[in-house]
Amino acid sequence: MIRKAFSRLLAGTCFRRLQPSLDFQSCPFYWQTRNEKLDLRLTASAKRALQIAAIAAHRSVSEFVLESALARAEETLPDRRRFGLSADQWEAFQSALSAPPPPAPRLARLLTEPSVFERDSAG
Repeated sequence: MIRKAFSRLLAGTCFRRLQPSLDFQSCPFYWQTRNEKLDLRLTASAKRALQIAAIAAHRSVSEFVLESALARAEETLPDRRRFGLSADQWEAFQSALSAPPPPAPRLARLLTEPSVFERDSAG
């Protein structure tokens, strides 16, 4: 039994699960039980490219795609969810939010003039 487990480890089937490529050990998405499914359509060449990349990374295609997609999501989302400011930047940000809006005469005129629909019905 130990011999079989060791040979599986050397073959990479267990090693993939013990040592994910990125820092997915701290990622709650990676280690939770996966019970959701995501289907996608792709070309044969795109599928082949994913298969080759997965083989090169010693991953299954599903693991490779999931890790790659989560890594891309983590690159994309932080600047849309939170941003850091120094104390001076925070003060300037708060001042800008608290300041009255600059005058907008064109907007004021737009809001006081009758709309196209109102002009047609009045004439």
